[in-house]
Amino acid sequence: MKKIFTLLVAMLAMFSTNLYADTTVSFDATADLGSSVEAGAGTLTKDGITIEGSQGMLGNGTDYRFYKSSTITISSTIGKITKVVFTCKAKGTTKQGPGCFTDPTEGTYEFEADGFLGTWTGSSDSFTMTASSNQVRCSLIEVTVGGGGDVDTRTATTIEFAEGYETRATCGKDESVKLPSAMVMAGTEELDDRDVTWSLSNEDLAQIDGKNLKIFNGVQGQVTVKAEFAGDNEYKPSSKSYTLTVYKGYMLFASLYADVTSTNEKWDNGGEYASYWFVNEQFESVPNTVVYANGKYIYLTDGTNNLLFYGDNTKNLKQGDVISGDLGNGQLGAIWGKLYRYNKLPEFSFTDMDVKVESEGAAVSPKTITIGQLGENVNAYVKIEDAEFVSASNKNLTFKVGETELAVYNQFSIDTEALEAGAKYTIIGMGSVYKENYQLYPISFTSGSSNITTVKADAANNVIFNLQGQRVNSTAKGLYIINGKKVVK
Repeated sequence: MKKIFTLLVAMLAMFSTNLYADTTVSFDATADLGSSVEAGAGTLTKDGITIEGSQGMLGNGTDYRFYKSSTITISSTIGKITKVVFTCKAKGTTKQGPGCFTDPTEGTYEFEADGFLGTWTGSSDSFTMTASSNQVRCSLIEVTVGGGGDVDTRTATTIEFAEGYETRATCGKDESVKLPSAMVMAGTEELDDRDVTWSLSNEDLAQIDGKNLKIFNGVQGQVTVKAEFAGDNEYKPSSKSYTLTVYKGYMLFASLYADVTSTNEKWDNGGEYASYWFVNEQFESVPNTVVYANGKYIYLTDGTNNLLFYGDNTKNLKQGDVISGDLGNGQLGAIWGKLYRYNKLPEFSFTDMDVKVESEGAAVSPKTITIGQLGENVNAYVKIEDAEFVSASNKNLTFKVGETELAVYNQFSIDTEALEAGAKYTIIGMGSVYKENYQLYPISFTSGSSNITTVKADAANNVIFNLQGQRVNSTAKGLYIINGKKVVK
């Protein structure tokens, strides 16, 4: 009897150990392929764990992809999921990074993005997150089930930041940015006398200085700022992070242009975070003019230099608008984003454009140039005359001026059906470059018989062009192109 009892106790002990032991199931994108799909749901199951993406690719031999606005659901049939670690292809909130995940059911668990890692913690048979700000790519997903040891009965906590803290900064010499006011919460109750400690993901960019974040002189980039509550006998630990982007500040348009057109290869290798403020050294407003706008393409000039600004045109800027950063009441606005060269084309890819439209309808005339002058007029509003149409292949058009070939790329999808081989045209458009080849983005073609093609995207809302291909606000007597059709006034 004693031997039987001893054996039973041993078996129960073994069973208990298995019941409460942690189990980690690892999904390696190079080996665990699952169902690979470019669109639609993809599913991957392994050892009782299922990963499902509502739209994306699960295991293409390189990474797991969850496209923007898609969801990822992880479920378990072997116990409660307590932890999931995503090893991603990029850092923080950048494209493909773990910070692009958000929690649609806030409060049911915690998710922390730190560098390349995103860590989910909680206790659930299943949970769902959304890749809301951009797509996420993971090389490894590790799912932990169980929770061996004693149950932690302490009250869960979260950290909340007071509103109004800075997530972007352009700092002068020896300037600092205030850290957020951080509150440790148990549910909706703020806990008194619970302090947080602060840490940084990039100590080459900044350092913690009391309640401030001191930015080192001349730096630009992103840093993840993390607040942590260590926990105590009554309350569980918690943490919260945010990303601060530090931008290099440009005051004058000419300085912005001079940098991005220099020979420094950094502009071809990611560029730099930048902000542009429309002021001179006396902080007096220096407006710029929009020479052309189409969709996300907005071209600005200071009268001498020209640059493409690429981003959402939330201000509805149009050709001839004069804009500044003078918002009134002593407030300065800016354009925030990244300055770089895309296949050698200088551009400012912006995320925020906080500007004022000073006036509308300024006269904007294209500069007449030769093919040989395209290299000096990248992103400029130009006109090339006597261009003979040769051929078209999709968006690539070929013209000749004399014996010199002109490459024209139909970036703005204008109607080219009326172009006739051998006929000569005056082309108005934006100077451009692709790698080492200078070319033109056309806006209009004008033949000797006033045959003009206009931008399809603008063929609505009473958009008016004159015979020079310039957008105008009203008509007098003459021939115009209104909503893509020739109209005599």
